[in-house]
This record gives sequence, C-alpha cells and structure tokens, in this order.
Amino acid sequence: MKKVRRRLVLFIAGVSSILLLGLGFCLETNAAVTVRREKMALRTYPFFDPDPVARPGPIYPYFRFQGYSLQPEEKVWDMVKLENNYLEVVVAPEVGGKVWGAKDKASDRDFIYWNPVVKFREIALRGPWTSGGIEFNFGIIGHAPTTATPVDLVIEEKEDGRAACVVGALDLPSRTRWQVRVSLPPDAAIIETEGFWFNPTPFHDSLYHWMTAAAPVGPDLHFFHPGTNFIGHGGEPGDWPQAPDGRDLSYYAQNNFGGSKSYHILGEYGEFFAGIWEKDAFGYGHFSFYPDKPGMKLWIWSLARDGEIWRDLLTDPPKPQYIEMQTGFLYNQAAASSSLTPFKHAYFLPYHAIHWKEYWFPIKGLKRVVAASPSGALNVEERQSIDREKRGPGLKIEFCPVIKAEKELRVEADEKLILKESLKLAPLRLWSQEIALPENWERLKVVIGEGEIIWTNEPKEIKKLKRPVEPLPGFNWESAEGLYISGEEFSRQRRWEEAREAFIRCLKKEPGHLRALTRLAELELRAARPEIALNYARQALMIDTYDPAANFVYGAINRRLGLFADALDGFSWASRSLDYRSAAYTEMAEIFFLKKDFWRAKEYLNRALAAESYNLAAREIGLIMRRQEGQKEAAAKEISDILSLEPLNHLARFEAYKLNPSEATKQAFISAITNELPHETYLELAFRYKQLGLDDEAVTLLELAPPHPLVDLTMAYWLQGKDEKKSLFFL
Repeated sequence: MKKVRRRLVLFIAGVSSILLLGLGFCLETNAAVTVRREKMALRTYPFFDPDPVARPGPIYPYFRFQGYSLQPEEKVWDMVKLENNYLEVVVAPEVGGKVWGAKDKASDRDFIYWNPVVKFREIALRGPWTSGGIEFNFGIIGHAPTTATPVDLVIEEKEDGRAACVVGALDLPSRTRWQVRVSLPPDAAIIETEGFWFNPTPFHDSLYHWMTAAAPVGPDLHFFHPGTNFIGHGGEPGDWPQAPDGRDLSYYAQNNFGGSKSYHILGEYGEFFAGIWEKDAFGYGHFSFYPDKPGMKLWIWSLARDGEIWRDLLTDPPKPQYIEMQTGFLYNQAAASSSLTPFKHAYFLPYHAIHWKEYWFPIKGLKRVVAASPSGALNVEERQSIDREKRGPGLKIEFCPVIKAEKELRVEADEKLILKESLKLAPLRLWSQEIALPENWERLKVVIGEGEIIWTNEPKEIKKLKRPVEPLPGFNWESAEGLYISGEEFSRQRRWEEAREAFIRCLKKEPGHLRALTRLAELELRAARPEIALNYARQALMIDTYDPAANFVYGAINRRLGLFADALDGFSWASRSLDYRSAAYTEMAEIFFLKKDFWRAKEYLNRALAAESYNLAAREIGLIMRRQEGQKEAAAKEISDILSLEPLNHLARFEAYKLNPSEATKQAFISAITNELPHETYLELAFRYKQLGLDDEAVTLLELAPPHPLVDLTMAYWLQGKDEKKSLFFL
C-alpha cells in the first residue's frame, strides 16, 4: 500500500509542476535552458465574424470566419518561450500551437521567420492564417482548421535537461488526435519537433500532414534541397534544380519569372535540406529520416508585385518577404487533379499511430552544404592544390556543429584511411581544415561520428531515384478499376458522397468488385446506415470469406448492431492481416470489456499492443480495467506510460482524477484542455466512456465540461428515464 501511495504522490507532484507552469512560473531544467509562459504584446490585425452555422463538408463541424481587420490593435498573447545559450524559440499556443519564430542569439538573427506582427488574412481552410514560424497541419489539404485558434498545451521537464512544450488538438472531422512536442536541449543549437498522430476510430481517413516552416528571403538565398524533379499540386512534373531554359532554380533570385512557385522536390534519396544566405554565410538546416518525411516542398511567392503584395498583407515593414520550406508524409500536397497522376492521396488506417522526429537548426560559416544531420552541417570542396606552396590535390572540410560533443572525423581515399582526428565540437563554432590528398585517387569519403554525417564524391546518379513521375498512358478511368480508384481518391479527401457514387458505378460495371463492396460497406457505416452496410459486407464475404478488409468492416458493423458473436468472428479473421491486426484486437478487447470478461479483454489488449505499441486506444482500455479492478499501482504506472507517449492524453489525466479524486488531479485534467472548442473534447471523452458502458464516468466528464448547448442536450438525453428532473433541467 505504501508503494501505491508513493507512486500516486509522485504522479500528483508531476501534475502540480504542470499546473505551476500553466500559471506562468518559469521552470529551469538546466542552468542553460529555460521554459516559461510569457505575455507578449504584439501588433495584431484580428479576425472575427464566425459563421453561425458550420457548413457540411470535409472540415465539418468547424465553422469559417468572415471578418478581417485592416486596422491593427495592440494585443497581449499567451506565448511559451524556450531558451538556451544558443537559441531563442517562441511557441504560440493561441495561434495553432505553431513555433512563432526562432533565432540565433549570438547574431540576433532569425533562421525560422519571426513575424513581428500577428496579421490574420483569409488563406486557411477556415479563413484566418498568419505567416512565419513552423506551422503544424493535419487532416486534409490546406492550412489546418486549428491553425489560427488555441490548441491544447502542456509544458514538460525532461530528465536529460531539455525544456519542452507539447501542443496538440483533436481533429474534429476525423476524430484523430495530433500533438507536437517542441523541445530544446541544453547544449545544442537545435530545435526538435516530435510528432504523434493517432487514429482511434475503426474508419479510414485522410492521411495528410505537412509542417510549414518559413525563412526570410534574400537575393543571395541558395537552396540545398536534393532532388532531380519537382511536381506541382496537380502532380505535374518539372525539372529541378536546372530549368529547361537554363535557370538554376535553387537560387531564390533565379525564380524571378511567372507567378508564385510550389516546388514539391523529389528524385533523390536524402535526409536533409538547407538554405544559405551566401553573403553572410548564414542559413537554416533540417533533418529527418527519409521514411518519416519523404515530402519536401519549397513555396516561393512571385517576385513580382502579385507576390510582393502578400508581404504587405501578412506582415508590416521593414520585415522582408519569406519563403516556406515544408515537410510532409507524401510527395506532394495533392490537389484533386493529382488523382489522375501517380501522386494520389492516402489513407490513415484504423487505430494506426504515426510517430516521428524532425530537427531544425541554424547554419553559420558555410556557403555550401553537402550533408547534414542532428550533429550539424558539412561542406566539402575538392581543390586542385591546397595552397601556393603545396601543389598537390587537396580537400577543404568545413563543419558547422549544432551540438557540444566529441566526434571522430575520418577521411578515406579509395577505401584507405588518410586522416583520423578527434573533434571537440561546440555549437555553431565552425571547424575547418584543408588536407592533402594522395595522387591518382578516385573515391573520397568523409565520415563524422558513427556515420551520421557521410559525404562521398560518388556520381550524383547513384542517389537518383527511378520512380515514375508520369501517369500510365492509356489507363481507362471509366473501367471498373478506374472507377474504384476514383472512389478511393474521393474517400481519401473526405468527399464521401462522390466516393459512394464512384463505387456504385464501379459495381455496375463489375458487380463482384470485392474492394468496392468493402469500401461501400464502410461508407454506409460511417453514414449511420449499418443495415445497408451489412448487406455490402456480406456480399464481399461471399466472394472471399477470408478477406481482411471485408472482415474488419463486417466486424465493425456487427458491433454497431450489437451482434457481438458476428463482430468477434469478423475481427478474428481481420487480425490475420498486419494492416488490421492491432485494430481488430482492440475492437475484440472492447467487446469483451463490455461483456465484463476481463480475462479475454486483457489477452486481446496484449495482442493489440504487440502489433502496435503506440495504439493508445488499447492502452486506455487497459488503464480503465486496472482502475476498475482496484490495481492502483498498475493504473498509476499505465497513466505515466500513456502520458510519456501522448502528454495530451486527456483520458489518462481524467483517470488520474478518478484514481485519486482531489482538486489537484481535477485541475491537472482541466488545465490541459485549452483548445478553441473545449466542449468538443469533453464530449469526445464522454462518448468514449459511454461506448464502453461506463455511464457514470461519461456523466462526470460532462459535469466538468464548460457550459455549452451540446453538452446540455447530451446530458438531457442520457438522463432521460433515469433522472427526469435533472434531464429537464439540462433541456
């Protein structure tokens, strides 16, 4: 019992530190790192006039804003400042949680565009948008519904001494949850953005995510974004960086033709990009592993007046224009027309989670970049002679580190070691050396550390990708398969009715098209027509009784209808597929939870987590079970484990309150819900408990919710027949 109390005390202590930060206290994680909430007064051009009715469509139930001020006002914003000896970073939780800006303290220069004003203009999916910083977009193409409004926030103290804040939100149209941890280490000039996105539903949804970072422009800005081609939003290909007319598009100044540019750059396997203002040998760098972020985009406003006007619209003089360097899950931000090219949209699968890290850093002292990693940026130049006295071939190596560390440098010529040196690195302190090379060498290689930085003089052709960028000639979009693909593309864009029509047309041409039947079943279930959905799912199983996708949707439909035996049968077969294994076992665990069969529920939860360790829905059921069984120590540990993966997991914080009811645990739960529409968060959680048959917890959640008509209507409905007087009160 003492161990249980100690663990709970430790948990509450951790919660209390979050509350202190929320009240504006400064937390020093290391002598060189601070994180604090600050009130910042900024010239602001506000938005207003919300549409009183949310319009049906891909972003429903979000509503748009119609009014934008031409006159500025001084407004105080709640910001989070992260600071160490090298960088100053500001995060704006009231403006989509974006990184507002980042600067190198020594030069007082921003490498991530720091807008001195908050100037909202009608650009995003809901209208208002501001330029600069690093913006987090999740959902469907466009600047996200949360980009200009408050999001949820917690501030963390990390054991390794770094300072961090976590921002995130519930994407209402898809009911998926996203968060980004923005952290600053104590002895490094690097920003780490750690993303997490989870689909806690049995439905496929749109897989669209891009981080939109910005940097100031300059006539000498040179882009080092590796690739051989670019594609547009419609998938149309072009050459990169050498244009057909001879222009080198990797130079900002060479883009002084035509309108604004969207270069989605591809064609080379790479992990970094950079931009350098050559005159000052200063720039920005970015690193992420290729499987995490293969998408790389440059946005350049037109260099003519039609682009320059946006400088006037989005900032105030003397702040310069900006470019955007963006990273994404897919090769391009696919418009509808991209569906006719190889570059289509994609699905976010049921109960899947995506977790990744990216690194953003300044570069000082370099005018070229040939490689980069979270350790720093490298330039290597081959020379005919080192200097006037030494006429032999040489190699100039320049390294701008962003960390404090000792790293080994190795230089090889034709696989023979010609230099090995231990480097004592300090952040942003340039290391440079010229070395002599042996005669008649062919292959050169420079390695720093364990291999995080590697450069070779191998032909660029080796890194070139052979992936097709042109569509298949003669493909018949009116064939059954063409109509099915069209339906998939509509569905991936949340254009549900158009998807349904395309699938029906497909079935008219080929009544036994298994995948079209399966997708139609899911669309009908999504539209709350489970009986029609079941008919399509049964037809699919008549063709192939073992098909994983058909079995998964068959299980989901039967669960909705309360036919648990058939649901378990469908999920059991779906679990044979890796795509659906964790999702199917999670659904099975929830069914056995509802049946109060905790023995089987635990078995399938373990299986779900073995297939997908980031499946938070499975972890949440396990947590609730442990609390219900009175296993306080195990429940407290599960809360800690969940919050380490998803600090903005509101269910875990509510469970901490249920586990140990107190004003501190209640406030720890409530204080983390800071988004624009908090009642939606409470409703989502309440319906989660209701779905699990936990009516008391569902009601408790809505009693804690802020006043809102939807909360009152829900309470009135749930209490009908149980407490008529209270039901009428809420009605």
